[in-house]
Amino acid sequence: MTNVDIGEPPPQTLPMRPDEYRGGPIDLAVLDGTDWAALDRGPGDRSLPELVRALVTARDDEGEWEYLMWSELMGAVVDQGDCFPATVALVPILAGLATSSGLTASRRLDLHMALVVIAGRALAEAVDVSPAQVDQWAAKVHATVGEVVPRLLQRWRYQPVAIQFPLAVLAGLYPEQGSTSASEVDRLAQELAGTQPGAYLDLAYALLQRDEIAAVTTARRILSWDEQIDPSLLDPPGLPAALVCGHLLQQGAMGIASNHE
Repeated sequence: MTNVDIGEPPPQTLPMRPDEYRGGPIDLAVLDGTDWAALDRGPGDRSLPELVRALVTARDDEGEWEYLMWSELMGAVVDQGDCFPATVALVPILAGLATSSGLTASRRLDLHMALVVIAGRALAEAVDVSPAQVDQWAAKVHATVGEVVPRLLQRWRYQPVAIQFPLAVLAGLYPEQGSTSASEVDRLAQELAGTQPGAYLDLAYALLQRDEIAAVTTARRILSWDEQIDPSLLDPPGLPAALVCGHLLQQGAMGIASNHE
């Protein structure tokens, strides 16, 4: 598939302000309502409730949050791309933390991006293998993330642009659940027009509007300049355009979201 070369748009640092962080204790009683020991999960010595509790009290100055978030917790629920019953149970808890004003914007951003990563597992399998052969737990996890998307989007106006970006990505991946936020996604795309984040927001909006022609056109343009994305990603024959474009959106969002201040 030929990509449309329009030149590389400039990167754009996404602001982390305003931040509604208020501090204080975070209620994690919801962890006690699940029999975690009965749920299959990825490798790790600590229980998931123990990891989550350690996460919310982690210190930033020694990189403790980043290690617990991306190495231990995510390693336990998305091990080498595999999802588990424990992943399904953890999704609503991650969403609850992502909407909490008791965590700083940088931590809430990581939690939103973790949900983007988790949602992407079923997309990756569908593109790499086939939609009919997606692992049952990856499919269940994908559906469960969709269930929490409306809750996340309700906090749109309280979140800084750096978090609105992954919210827009999730809306694009789940157009039915994200439909009520179409105007917000479009407005943010216009504000960042002509930049790399703006290009991905255009793709999210096209998917949200279920406009496959606009989605494929935008995806081709992105592939002409984003060297982090496999240029053959749009090539698999017989797959729905929304699926492959959603996979591209999820893959590219990781690098864009990391450019924040």
